[in-house]
Amino acid sequence: MGDWIGVRGEVMTTRRGELSVRVDEWVLLAHTRRAFPDKFHGLTDVDTRYRRRYVDLWVTEEARRTFELRSRLVSMTRRFLEDRGYLEVETPVFHPIPGGALAAPS
Repeated sequence: MGDWIGVRGEVMTTRRGELSVRVDEWVLLAHTRRAFPDKFHGLTDVDTRYRRRYVDLWVTEEARRTFELRSRLVSMTRRFLEDRGYLEVETPVFHPIPGGALAAPS
């Protein structure tokens, strides 16, 4: 089992160009109840990957890259449309199953 640690320090770039934090002070916040999966093997259970997305993002480099790319794409699309006077209205456009007033009882 691991621990949750609060860190205070300066954000810096290492000699290899990686973003990092030079730790000046750290505090143990809480003990973890369940260990994260091994980073080498990642998450193998698909259901867990979707239900515990934060774990998937922590252990799977490909998942992080996908979410980063999606975030940039959504941001660029939003900026493009806002610059042309469009107004964003949240609707379930990308949801394959209708919800709300269009939902059918199952």
